[in-house]
Amino acid sequence: KVHYNDDAQRHTSRVRMFAGFDQAQVTFLMFDASAKLNRTGDANLGWLPIQPARETPVQVAHTINGEPWLDPIPGGGTGARFTLRYDTTRGGLRGVDFGGEMIRYGLP
Repeated sequence: KVHYNDDAQRHTSRVRMFAGFDQAQVTFLMFDASAKLNRTGDANLGWLPIQPARETPVQVAHTINGEPWLDPIPGGGTGARFTLRYDTTRGGLRGVDFGGEMIRYGLP
């Protein structure tokens, strides 16, 4: 389970980007005190606790609106959507973000 993560890809490429995008590679501090470099897209899908059996991935917007301190969006532009993953782990602290099965809550 992810305890803390870098907010942007900054160490694996010259291209900085927000950590929420699937292609971003960021450093994760895990609850077992290990630190790992993983691709966000390799994490299990997140969820909405009020809809635990929801099958479709939860998408949220990321908008930079010209704010210079926010990390660029892949491909340019000022807004994009990304899939929630380790920031809303299925099952909360009992859930698994990387390297295991996610809690299914009645999903096939």
